[in-house]
Amino acid sequence: MAADQTERGADGSEPLPAGTESPHLGPGERDQAATRAPLRALVIHEVLREEGEFELRRPPAALLWSGLAAGLSMGFSFLSLALLQAYLPEAPWRHVLASFGYCVGFVIVVLGKQQLFTETTLTAMLPVFYHPRWKSVGILLRMWAIVLVANIAGTIAFAFLLSSHDLFSPQIRQALSAASTASISDGYIVRASMVIIFLFFGYQKWWAYEAQRLIPFIIWWLYPAFGIRGASWFLGAFEWIFGALLFAGFWDKRLCLLGAAGSAATFIATVTIIPFMPDGWDASAGGFPAMTGNVPFLMKDVVLLAASLYLLRQDALRVARQ
Repeated sequence: MAADQTERGADGSEPLPAGTESPHLGPGERDQAATRAPLRALVIHEVLREEGEFELRRPPAALLWSGLAAGLSMGFSFLSLALLQAYLPEAPWRHVLASFGYCVGFVIVVLGKQQLFTETTLTAMLPVFYHPRWKSVGILLRMWAIVLVANIAGTIAFAFLLSSHDLFSPQIRQALSAASTASISDGYIVRASMVIIFLFFGYQKWWAYEAQRLIPFIIWWLYPAFGIRGASWFLGAFEWIFGALLFAGFWDKRLCLLGAAGSAATFIATVTIIPFMPDGWDASAGGFPAMTGNVPFLMKDVVLLAASLYLLRQDALRVARQ
């Protein structure tokens, strides 16, 4: 009965077109709702691009406080997971239900429109891809740096609060420890993978064939400073240093934090090359996002950047628990 009434007008007449009585829609939007026309990809792209423009225009102080709030909010994912594990009965389905607690932090971040590095900062890349300029890249990097540092600071602050022995019962503290140990065990696999990647990629840089192949990718100031071979050796040395720090992190938490930070900086540098890569978008397919040339090779660094940020967060938590 209720469904039938919502489909008809207030006087019980024939159904009104969708959106006719909505106070939130303009005339054009009401027409679109009435025809049930789907949004075109271009419209969706423009909406997201304008959101990215807004994020880039936000003042640093606003980004800092929002990023700090997001770091604190994400701590509730870890806490909710541990609370569910502590209070659910021992059963085969316990782990499945407890995993839903991990969503809590993300829900808080999304509803509060907070700045989380892996969420809103990606939207800000659309304006840079749309109109690549060094000024836009600089603003994007400043935004990334502020949000990342603020997120990590919020996470460390939340971890410090959780470490208080008077805040939770022994049962909950045991669940918190078990959840953190599981996360660190997963981090060992990611860490070992990154060590292998830096070992092989660093080895390549010491040979002439790789020095020539790197010419389109090298940051412009390295050639005047070191030359073609020297620039390749410079990168190879730092890749081996970061790999060694990550490897040492299996035993020393502070060294691993340095390695993860260096790894994140490395892949932030390579990912930001993508918008400026010559002939990187196929004109015959309409340009962006049709990748061609060296861009598909660089896209792997997006995943490596995510892995580096994961390790950076895990290592920050490990250091905070010392």
